[in-house]
Amino acid sequence: MPGYTRNSIVIDKEIDALFLLINNIENWPVLHGYQAVELLDKEKLIDGRTKLRFRITGGEEGEHDHDHEHDHGAEHDHEETETWVSQRIIDRSAYFAYAVRLNPVFPFTHWILFTELTKEKAGTRMTWIQDFAIDPKTGHSDEEIQGYINKGSVEELKSFKRKIEQNVVTNALPLDYL
Repeated sequence: MPGYTRNSIVIDKEIDALFLLINNIENWPVLHGYQAVELLDKEKLIDGRTKLRFRITGGEEGEHDHDHEHDHGAEHDHEETETWVSQRIIDRSAYFAYAVRLNPVFPFTHWILFTELTKEKAGTRMTWIQDFAIDPKTGHSDEEIQGYINKGSVEELKSFKRKIEQNVVTNALPLDYL
């Protein structure tokens, strides 16, 4: 059975400002610990949403191994930096983004991330929902990886909260970008 996780945290930031911060891929090296994120293409969809396709180069070995954009659950057995292409469809009016890992999909057979923001009295609730299946060739089960991703997501959300509330990340997208 595929894995599924749902984790959230309330961040003391107005919903529009938070949405523009977290969807600016230029912020991701700081937010996620990636070495680089390269925009490959951007398309405005007919329904008003925006589609981004981008290449991610992972972070330092051992640093942010739990990052949600590349959770793979297995301990790294190699020294290579992982690189992959993902696609993100962003719906600013609904404060929602849908991401899919495209190439390489391995160590998954599929990996999807839903990011949703909702207004709360104390700020904005950011929720990550991940739907995935691990490739059996990894030697890990979906249940095992689900536990790993849950643990990593909780840590990563706390890191996001700290970095955003302490203004470590302030580079919001222009209003007309999405």
